[in-house]
Amino acid sequence: MIYLKAPFNEAARKIIELENQQADSERIFEEIKLLGDSV
Repeated sequence: MIYLKAPFNEAARKIIELENQQADSERIFEEIKLLGDSV
């Protein structure tokens, strides 16, 4: 399960950064989709 941790942590960090920057929802959902594709 360690192999899932790195991509998840990176994607979660990006999503949190986008949310903190008040990015539009579309951009946040793109990051979430990339996270789903990577696992």
